[in-house]
Amino acid sequence: MASKGVKLLVWLGVVGSIAGVAYQLTPHPQQPPQPEKKLEAVQSGSSGPGASQAVSFDNLDASQKSAPSSAPHKIRSRAVKFEGCISRPTALKVLEPPPSGSRLGGQLALFVARFDPVTLEPTKAVMFNPDASFPLASTYKQSVLWALLRQIDAGQLRWNEKFEVTKANQSLGSFPHDGSSVRQLAERMIQHSDNTATDILHRRIGLEAPQKLADELGLCKTRLLLPTKTWWTAQAGAEPEYFSPYSRLNGAEKFAKASRPFQLEMARKLDARAQALPADKLRRMLDRYFDGPYYNPQIDEQTQNATTAFEWATLVAHEFLNSGLSVQGDKTLSNIMDLGVGKGYVRSSVPIVKFGGKTGNGWRIFTASGYVQTRAGQHIVYVLLNQASPQTYTVTPGYMRSAYGWIVRGIQTIQADDALEKKALEARVKQQLARAEKPLANLRAAHETVQAYQKLIGTSEDAR
Repeated sequence: MASKGVKLLVWLGVVGSIAGVAYQLTPHPQQPPQPEKKLEAVQSGSSGPGASQAVSFDNLDASQKSAPSSAPHKIRSRAVKFEGCISRPTALKVLEPPPSGSRLGGQLALFVARFDPVTLEPTKAVMFNPDASFPLASTYKQSVLWALLRQIDAGQLRWNEKFEVTKANQSLGSFPHDGSSVRQLAERMIQHSDNTATDILHRRIGLEAPQKLADELGLCKTRLLLPTKTWWTAQAGAEPEYFSPYSRLNGAEKFAKASRPFQLEMARKLDARAQALPADKLRRMLDRYFDGPYYNPQIDEQTQNATTAFEWATLVAHEFLNSGLSVQGDKTLSNIMDLGVGKGYVRSSVPIVKFGGKTGNGWRIFTASGYVQTRAGQHIVYVLLNQASPQTYTVTPGYMRSAYGWIVRGIQTIQADDALEKKALEARVKQQLARAEKPLANLRAAHETVQAYQKLIGTSEDAR
């Protein structure tokens, strides 16, 4: 009996050591949610003239806090709320980034990371220029969808609410039919990157609603206040107080550096002007600006919604792994984000079981972000940001292939390192088993010797 106890202790020690190593490499299933927290959702109301007074997100008067419906003005959320600015974890393993390829150029940033679905922290990453600020272009639209779904969960908005397209809310590009529902607009926003659909929804939920998501996550370098037509109005120099034709850069710098309440005040004034500006006139003004001597890439980053590659990856990870939405809300988020561009490029090289992504572009701008769950159970988030590209129009088949090729090579770099770690783990397991086998063999020999001696002197069970 004593020898069996010794054997058991030896094997338990070996198994415990092996299990500790294996845990680090095994993708963990998503755990049950943390106890829910209540977070305030603030409606901005209309963004028309007269709504330009200074506003603080957490100190609004009663009229500004009122919801458009009779539903309680609280939403339940499991999302983590940070008190300060988020930073990359010290334990993050950083791998060498693959080459971007000859076609991509200008200012570039990349952050591709495997996230732990329990801690919501990146555990292994490929990154290039991850903390520089870039314009988001249409990639910001997935934050509108997330904020929209939170308000639907809260009863502040219904899927069947319908909207008309007017001269005030029409943005650049194609636009939805009159009478489109919230669900139809949301799908057009992600699948077709419809600017008018986005602007209607962004104004409906409040200019500050996407920004609250970023602020709750401690994304201090992320700005998400402007609908598409509104930032183009700033770039066109069509707002006289802050963004006149000859003060665009000064206005952009002031906007980017302002406190959050003052940014919201400026955003409201700018949005009021955007709704008074016909889309065709705005396009002509933008054409003159982009082709003229006053174009400056800094204005892009300082007027458009902007972020860093690391911060946006953090938002995407929380959006897909712990959104704080209801079960139905999470399902709807997944279904709509699955319509986004990028799935085909990723799936052709990486076996995946789940995808959600969005791309964006502008004058010499390309952006892409998304979440994939691989067949091996890895939770991968990718973000690529590109500004001042040598190619004016970046949504071409060749440019898209190059951009997503870089993203895919980043994912494959992580997968290759995981495979090396798995191989090293298997070797360690074999070594530990081999080391454990020797003392067990000695124990067996000693036990047999004792049994033989006991039999010889007549004290063994057999002798009795």
